[in-house]
Formats: sequence, structure tokens, C-alpha cells
Amino acid sequence: MTRSSSSSSSRMLTSSSPTILLLLLAACLSALFGIAAAATTVTTSAGTTSYTEGNAAGVTKVDALLALSSDSLISKSEILLSYSDEALADSSDALSVSPFNGLSQGAGYNSAQRLLTVTGLGTAATYQSVLRTVSFYSPSKTPKTSTRTLTFKVYDSDGVLKSTATKTLTVSLVDNVPTVTLSSSTSAYTERQGLLVLDAGLVVGDPDSTNIEEAELKITSGYDSGKDVLDPGQDVTQILGPDGVTKAGLTSTFTASTGTLVVTGSAPLATYQALLRKCTFKNDAYDASNAERQVTFKVKDGTTYSTGSILTIAFTATAQAPVLAGSSTTFTWTEGDAAVVVDGAVTVTDQDSTSLTSAQVTFLDPPGHQSSADVLSYDGGNGITGTYDSSLGRLTLSGTATLATYQAALRQVKFVNNDEKPTAGERTVEFVVYDQPANGNEANTASNRITRTFTVASVNDKPTLTGSTTALSFNGLTVTLQDSAVLGDPDHSNLAKAVVEITGGCLSTDTFSTATAVSGILMDTGTQCKATFTGSASVAD
Repeated sequence: MTRSSSSSSSRMLTSSSPTILLLLLAACLSALFGIAAAATTVTTSAGTTSYTEGNAAGVTKVDALLALSSDSLISKSEILLSYSDEALADSSDALSVSPFNGLSQGAGYNSAQRLLTVTGLGTAATYQSVLRTVSFYSPSKTPKTSTRTLTFKVYDSDGVLKSTATKTLTVSLVDNVPTVTLSSSTSAYTERQGLLVLDAGLVVGDPDSTNIEEAELKITSGYDSGKDVLDPGQDVTQILGPDGVTKAGLTSTFTASTGTLVVTGSAPLATYQALLRKCTFKNDAYDASNAERQVTFKVKDGTTYSTGSILTIAFTATAQAPVLAGSSTTFTWTEGDAAVVVDGAVTVTDQDSTSLTSAQVTFLDPPGHQSSADVLSYDGGNGITGTYDSSLGRLTLSGTATLATYQAALRQVKFVNNDEKPTAGERTVEFVVYDQPANGNEANTASNRITRTFTVASVNDKPTLTGSTTALSFNGLTVTLQDSAVLGDPDHSNLAKAVVEITGGCLSTDTFSTATAVSGILMDTGTQCKATFTGSASVAD
């Protein structure tokens, strides 16, 4: 054991600096000959050290100019933290040091004793260098502002306290920014869905203030001016203060020109948090923009607004169909009439579009249409053209134009039948239009379909007879009355009766006869001066 101790002591001495050896020799000689030891003195610099809230550990040196002198070795130094008012002691305070050259701070700062201890045999110069690195730090966002006193104690190699010095430290606060933490950074809204609560789980915080003075919600991207609305979701003037009786004195304003909702009035964090959790977004427009919205939340604690917290709302616009309306009455078109307007009272409206791209007017089946003769027409103009497909019985109007222009065009659609023998009965015509959506992500939307029913009436057109008007000479024999007669009937292929009659100068001896009998046609000459032909036969017969 003795050998080991001696070896250890030898190693310690041989590894020590010459300065330490000299100091040890001086100490021995002083003790042997009674020479008084040199004084050990620790001195702090003039002035006060200032710590600013938020400074990181190691930044604020208590005294970077501290001076320590001694002709003897030093074994320990203690740095004690105390307060001008113990009632304002701050348990979050801490001291740290950067030991070197064999010195140690052991377990570090002892918060219970408010003590930092540096140990190890060293020279005054070594201890001075280390003690100059002692720094003050507080992790608190609300450190107490009471004045601190740092007391430096220095002990010689025998552990005897040799010198004491103090340094005053003050703490300055900074205004910490309040925060709004969203429970989610995204949300979704479909056009005209009603009220959307923006974030029912957001959290309002402030490390150094118990009250909020103002909150701002603003649509900072994608704002659909005059249509998007932010609302507090309640009458904020009725919100009560902390006593639960008195009104908190809050007011709210939504500015439509900027899409900004502002709530003002001093109230606790919890009050503003509950208020913001009820704030809503809505857009009741039929022609809303489908752009993504970004709503930025901010709160202010009296002097400083928080950094904006952004909620992104995916917006889905929905296409609104055009709406047609028309007449509920019927009419009759009679064979031979001019073209008639089908429905002069058609109206066109559209909630989310100001233009239409096309329209169709079509005969419905049943009751069907006479494809060879029924015609729907539009004279054209104002950027709209009309094309009629007789096989489909459909008139198509095309060309992008305003609602009013298409309405006028539909009111000019006409019907006519060009046949001399039109198919009589009802016709039903259907109208439909297609809009040009305001949003590019929407397809053209068909309107509702309206119909107009009318009746086609045919008339029995008279047969026609033409022939020679040249006077005939009668020589007492038989004479052919009309060898160039031409019969016609525009709407019948058969005739039922024909009459030949002498209407002037008839003699009792005058008679009628035919050179050729035609099957199915009978001639009756029983009446004087008159021949009547009966029986159904073709016009040619």
C-alpha cells in the first residue's frame, strides 16, 4: 500500500507543471521557516452583468474579466447564486462552467443548494481562466426579474476559504410571441355546403402572457371576393369574462374587401382559444371559384402578432344546371299556314354561368313527326347557327352566346309542314340547352327539359280540272267535249264522283255517252242535260 501511494504521488508530481512544484516548495519553506504565505485574492469586475431571456446556455458569462491572484495552489472554488428577494427566487436558474487543466465541476450545478463547485489542485491562473467561463442560464420563457448575486469563493490547497467576491446579475425579459397551433393543416369544402368549422381543436398559447388582445383570420390565398365569408360563429359581444358574469368586451368585424375577420378585446388565452375553435367559413354562391383557399390564423398579446398558422381548404365547385321554362298552353297549325313560332315565351336562367354553348329542339316520339315534311327552323344570327336533321327531327343551335341571346333564339324557333297532305295529329317538341361553366374543371351541363305540344290539322284540298276552252262545232253528230282534260288532286289519289252538265242551251234531244267504259266507274244520265260518274277510282281513270 505504501509503495502504491508513493508511486501515485510521484506520478502526480512529475505530471504537474513547474509552477505547481514551485508553489508547493514555497508553501513548505513558509511552513518550515515561518514565512508568511502570500494572500489569495479573487476580484470581480465593475458593473452589472445582464442576462436577456432566451439566451442559450453558455452565452451569458457572469464575469469574463474576473481576476484571481495567489502565490499558493488553489483546491476549490464555489459559486453561489442568491437573490435580492428570496420570495422572488427562480428555480429554473442554472449555472455552468467549462472546466479544463484537470479541474472538475463534479455533478454540475446543484439547484437545491444554488451552488456550482469547481475542484482540483491548480494555480490561480488556471482557476481564473475557468471561473471566467461561469455562465448564467434560464430555460424559462418567464424568468423572474429579481436581481441575482453571484458569490465567488476560493479555497487554498488545505481547503481553507481565502477570498470572496460578488457579482450582480440582472434579468431582462423579452416579449415572447403567442402561438396558434392547428390540429390539422388541411380541410375541405364543397360549394354551398353551408358552414364549415375551421378547426375545432386548435390551441392558443403564450409563454409570457395570460391574455390575448386581438385575433385575425384572413383568407390569404384563393379568396373569392364578395362570396367567401369568415365568421366567429357566435355573437362575441355576449362572451363573458373570467368572472362568468361580466361581458368580456369583445367585438368582431369581417372585411369583405380583404377577406379578413378580426376579433378585438382583452381576454384570457382560454377565451380566445374557445372563440377561434368556433370560427367558420362558407360560400353560398352558385358560381364560386374552385381555387384552393388558405386561411391564416394570428393572435396578438398586446404588442406582437404570432406567426401565421395556415389552414388549407380544398374547394370543390359544383356545376349548376341552366333552367328552362316555357308555355303550358297548346296551339294548332293548319295545313297551308305559314311557319309558326313553337314557343315565344321560353326563358333561360343559370346560377353559375352567363353563357350557353348549344341548344337542341327535338320532336319527341311518341307522338313522332313526319320526317319528310315537318321542319323546325331558326333564321340564325347573333353568333348562333341552326342545323336541322330531318331524320332525327332535331334542330341544333350552336355557338357560345349569352343567356339572353339564346333565349331570344329559342323564341324564334319555328315549325312548318311542307306537305299538301300533312300527317294530322299532335306534335311534341322538347327544348334543352347546355351551359358554359364558370369553372374550368366542370363539364358543360344540360338544363332541365321542357316541351311544347301542338296539333297539326290537314284540310281536304279540292280536286283540280283543266282543259280546252276552245268553242266546239256541233254538226248533229257526236262530239268529244274535252279531249285534253287534266284532273288532279293534291291530297287524294282517288276520286269518288265527277259531273258533266250542259248549263246553257240544252235541248231535249241532247245526250251524253262515253267511248270507253272504266271499271269501277258508273255513269248516270238519268237527269236531263247531265252525266254523273260515281265510284272510287284513280284520278287518272
